[in-house]
Amino acid sequence: MAGPGRPGDPYKVKQVCVGVGVADVTIAWAPAPYADYYEVWNTWSNFLGTTTKPEFVIRGVSAPSSIIPPFFYLEVFVVAVKRDGYQTEASNIVQIRIDPCLTPDPCASKTGITRWWCERTTPEKVAIVVGGAIVVGATIWFLALRNLAQAAAPKITVVTGEEERG
Repeated sequence: MAGPGRPGDPYKVKQVCVGVGVADVTIAWAPAPYADYYEVWNTWSNFLGTTTKPEFVIRGVSAPSSIIPPFFYLEVFVVAVKRDGYQTEASNIVQIRIDPCLTPDPCASKTGITRWWCERTTPEKVAIVVGGAIVVGATIWFLALRNLAQAAAPKITVVTGEEERG
């Protein structure tokens, strides 16, 4: 059975400031052929975790809390692993730049639809609410017209010629 191929070098996808001087950093890399999972390592704190996808969120990273120094670096590398745990192949060690976290992201603690809503700008929120109100209003209007048309329609009684039996 073939060992895993070499994963691509990790790179930063995004950084979210979860507090002053603290960030969650999402990294990704090109997947390795035949890898069953990946181990993510930091050269200073060693093992960070495992994932089956070529993406990983490193939580609680120390970030500058002022603009001096302007940023830190986090050295990471990824190891592709076969299920047996013995066949591995590692990426290069790369430096991921950590930008200053002067204020926390107000949406950092939210998830799902509340995070999605939090991340919308005020004009986007207004457009969503107004658009929703227009759709609901139009739906009520057309339903009311349909009900009026049904109420005004003549009633038809069908006579079949059969007698009622009691």
